[in-house]
Amino acid sequence: MDRAIVLAALLACAGSAVADEPEWLKTLRARESAPLPAPVDVASPDGWFSAKATAKLAGKIEFADDAYAVNFELAPDIIASCQVTKDSLDLGSTLNLTAASAFEFLGKQHGKIDFRGVERIDAGQVEGSPFMAVDWVYRVASDKGPLIGSLKQVSANRHGAGIYCVQSDVGYAQSFAALTRSLLQSLQVKDAGSPPEFEDISVASIGGKKVGVMQSSIRKDGADGLRVDMRVSMILPITPDTLRAEDTYSVQFTANDGSMVNAMHVVANNGEIETQLKLDPLEEGGWKVSGQHMGKALDGKIDGTREPATLVSQAHVRKALLAAANPLGAENVEWQWIPADPLQLTESRLKVTAAAGEGLYRARETLGGMVVDTILERATGMAQRADFAIGANTLVAERVYVRGQL
Repeated sequence: MDRAIVLAALLACAGSAVADEPEWLKTLRARESAPLPAPVDVASPDGWFSAKATAKLAGKIEFADDAYAVNFELAPDIIASCQVTKDSLDLGSTLNLTAASAFEFLGKQHGKIDFRGVERIDAGQVEGSPFMAVDWVYRVASDKGPLIGSLKQVSANRHGAGIYCVQSDVGYAQSFAALTRSLLQSLQVKDAGSPPEFEDISVASIGGKKVGVMQSSIRKDGADGLRVDMRVSMILPITPDTLRAEDTYSVQFTANDGSMVNAMHVVANNGEIETQLKLDPLEEGGWKVSGQHMGKALDGKIDGTREPATLVSQAHVRKALLAAANPLGAENVEWQWIPADPLQLTESRLKVTAAAGEGLYRARETLGGMVVDTILERATGMAQRADFAIGANTLVAERVYVRGQL
């Protein structure tokens, strides 16, 4: 939550990438595969993954550096290139870093790129798989005069694997979107494991523009515990031709009642890990904090007078709070371990303020210096929506997918 302040402030710097377009460019943009082929079976030679795609394969599937390279033909000489990785991706950083390498390659191939700009940032989910997307427009100064190009990118996670696809021809936007959607709907991987007991996905937006995606999952960890995984990916333009990406990955191991066993936080800025921290219990009570924080080694203790909240314990407490016959005005205080201030627990104070519909309640939460207005479910104690007021901007995190029970 604390990282949202920085990202929201960046939005004020973002401008429109393109002006009014000539007719010839509109004609190029309208090109599509006609018609879209029926989905075809795609599988790696070793059988590790399989999927159905709305485009035929172009060449062989090759494996290198823990990723399968798969090319698809959207139309004659129009190729979309994808990778299927054996681990989940940092969605924001993947888009940012691959854009830099793609423009370097395109510059060598076509000539000097004298302009590039972000046209669209998107985020969402497809059948429980979170994704982010960025569309670029660019101009090449060539011997034949200026040339216009586009770059379309999608990064996504499914079943613990990652998918990244890119397409660099003007047009074919719907064909490319259909291809990536078909992969996300159908990708199956070996040893994916059992699905979590509970998972949800929220999309973050500022001013109606989607800028990030948040995913939480809770699964059994042996007979006596639970594992909570939380991923947040955000991406924003600093200037029309420069993006900033931030990815946060947190894990909490808890007892079945939700009490903290241990935890970790990893924060990456533009693909560079700036925070990597662990929280472990001490035999004498309290907690040990170790790792790297903002590029510096960290080794400290938190006293044992308070217990750190987890996503599970927080849901249990709030569910009980909302179960009262009239929960309006009810309050609760918890203490959270957050990467912004890792050597102490930060107070999280919640007050139920109003009814918001059948089984829903509005609440206001203060976490450190941040104020968050949420809509909570009585049935689960989880948030359907959270609004962060940040100066003149508001960052909204709204649930778009939920499955299972706590």
